[in-house]
Amino acid sequence: METLKKALYLIVGVIIGASIGIGTTSYAAVKQFILTEFNSPVVVNGVVYKDVQNPILNYNGKTYIPLSKIGDLTGVNYKWNAEKKQVEIGSTSSPSNSGDTLTYIINDGKLTTLEGSLAEEQAIKEFTENTKTVIEEKAGLVEEDGTTVLYIKNNSRSVRLVSEDDVNYVTAKIKKQPLPPGISEGWISEDLLKSVYGPNVLDQDLSSASTQKFNEITYYKIDDLINLGVIKIK
Repeated sequence: METLKKALYLIVGVIIGASIGIGTTSYAAVKQFILTEFNSPVVVNGVVYKDVQNPILNYNGKTYIPLSKIGDLTGVNYKWNAEKKQVEIGSTSSPSNSGDTLTYIINDGKLTTLEGSLAEEQAIKEFTENTKTVIEEKAGLVEEDGTTVLYIKNNSRSVRLVSEDDVNYVTAKIKKQPLPPGISEGWISEDLLKSVYGPNVLDQDLSSASTQKFNEITYYKIDDLINLGVIKIK
């Protein structure tokens, strides 16, 4: 007799049906897989599983054992519920004791308990409902990796500014001249202010805001402009 080939063809559903004595002859969407024989010993309740006609198979690193054989070895009852089209596995106690019965379903080619599947769905639902990702929007003067950054709003647009966004600051830095007061020190130039809000921003009453002059350019205290509502941060 030719030795058992290592590669075996298995029709999922048909072998389960044959194992548990299902009389159904028609199957929808039957899939075919190539499995190999699993040669390592499998011990169930101290007994090494051996069955040439119903070998243990391996598919993609997962081991498959005939359902009927595991049921016989463990003493667990199993049956095919033709009405619900599902495998039902329970203990050896009375079938009337529904608490001892687990319902197994085949979902996307995987055998799992109905109770476990429902519990997983509920856990995911509760996690999604109870876990809310809160993203804190940055506003005003913020320290980022040692750099002072100014986050402001222009209508619905968020603007991120640093000292180097002021052309006067960059020019002085390139020429290695004394640097004007910048965002890193809590000041913003009139030029940078107009570049964000337009030239009419200076038409507002800014008399209560602290200012200083540098090379004939006016610099405003950022906190004062925020308090006046000139600079919007929300």
